[in-house]
Amino acid sequence: MTRILVAWLVAALLCMAPVPDAAYAIVITFEATDLANTTPGEDLWRYVYTITDFSPAQDVAVETLFDHTLYRDLEDPAPGVAGWDILTLQPDSNLPDVGRYSALALSTGASLVEPFELTFVWLGGPGTAPGGQPFEVNAFDTQGGFLATLATGFTTPATPHANVALPGTLLLTLTGVVGLGLLRPRSNR
Repeated sequence: MTRILVAWLVAALLCMAPVPDAAYAIVITFEATDLANTTPGEDLWRYVYTITDFSPAQDVAVETLFDHTLYRDLEDPAPGVAGWDILTLQPDSNLPDVGRYSALALSTGASLVEPFELTFVWLGGPGTAPGGQPFEVNAFDTQGGFLATLATGFTTPATPHANVALPGTLLLTLTGVVGLGLLRPRSNR
C-alpha cells in the first residue's frame, strides 16, 4: 500500500512540474517546387519557407543551412521580405562549408506574413527531391558581430497533418499507478 501512495505522490509532483521556457519554439515549414531547368544538366528548385511560433527580436537571424554535396547556386540576391535583411552565402565544397539563407530581423516583431523564398540547383540526383534542412536562430550585435546561437532545428514539409487525440493527464497518471501496482513483488504466503 505504501508503494501505491508513493507512486501517487510522484505522479502528482510530475504533473505539477514547471514547463520549460519555450521562447524559441520556432517552426519552419517548407514547400519544395521543381522548376523548369534553365541550364541543361542542372535541376532547378525553389523553397518557400513559412515561419511560425516565433517572435523575432531585432538583429536575430533565422538561417537555413545548405549542404555543399546537395545544393549549389543559391539565388543571390534572394527575393526581399519586408522587415528583413536577406542574405545568401554559397555552399563551398573547397572548405567544405554549408551555404546559408539568412533572414535578419530589422526590428523586434518583424512580420512573418510574407513567405521567404529561394531558388537553387539540386544535386541530389535523378528521381530525388530536396527535403528538410537544419536551421539556426542566431543573435548578432548592432555591428553584425555574432553573439550566440539561440536555437537549432530542422525544417519540416508544409503538409497538412491529422489531429491525433492524446489521452489526458489524469488517464496517463492512473495508467502509470496501476502499472506500478502490478509490478510490485508478490510475497509467497
